[in-house]
Amino acid sequence: MDLDWTDKIDEQELVAYAPPLAFVREGALDAEEAAAFLYKGGPFPPQMALKPRRHVFEMRVDDRPPKKYWEQVKKEMYLLICTEDEKYIKLRKEIAKATKKSGASITAVVAATLGDLLGVEATLLTGFCAIALFGVAKIGKEAYCKIEESGST
Repeated sequence: MDLDWTDKIDEQELVAYAPPLAFVREGALDAEEAAAFLYKGGPFPPQMALKPRRHVFEMRVDDRPPKKYWEQVKKEMYLLICTEDEKYIKLRKEIAKATKKSGASITAVVAATLGDLLGVEATLLTGFCAIALFGVAKIGKEAYCKIEESGST
């Protein structure tokens, strides 16, 4: 299976989908730490401090998705990128078509497909997808697959 679409992933573009990736690029965070800013139970992103509060004692509501979404996205991204799993045949074809025009839509196409598969809105998964794709762009497909394979055993 030709997976050369992974070469079209633009690191800079992914930062727009998941702002903590800017710190990964600079070496201050790793992908797991960046993902933690996006799910419940992880640290609040720095931009949360800018949200106005009506009262000093007002509790902050954590409306981020649960960590299980990040874990599931990692599993599905491994299947998509590192295997020839049949459930992603159609998605691979869609990505290949989209990247002929531009690499810009890879994250959105992947998030939409995974959202449909997992039964959640794509917007909840977009940041997680961007972080996983960033790993592929940063270290290459082969290294990404080896790391994810060793982490899942």
